[in-house]
Amino acid sequence: MGDHLYVARYLAMRVAEEYGLNISYDPKIFKEWNGSGAHTNFSTKTMRDGSKGMKYIDDMMEKFSKKHALHISLYGAGNEKRLTGHHETSSATEFNYGCGNRAASFRIPT
Repeated sequence: MGDHLYVARYLAMRVAEEYGLNISYDPKIFKEWNGSGAHTNFSTKTMRDGSKGMKYIDDMMEKFSKKHALHISLYGAGNEKRLTGHHETSSATEFNYGCGNRAASFRIPT
């Protein structure tokens, strides 16, 4: 998926160049619009097989919480405009997780 996105962005930039347009990759172009989206889903084999249950996920979330500021800083510029804690987004400054919580940093399916 990452390769497809990279090529699609390249092609969009080249076409825009032909017409004198600019492409913006700003995570939230319009302040009044909902800022949700751009989520990444992941799991490990242990998560999928359920052998260690929620304890495994809780332990992992504890580790993620300790590096939240670093992870957000590496996620890209401008995300503080999108990750406000409103409109089903988490806060860029606060780590949280939860089952079925659409406003959490990590959303765990119910």
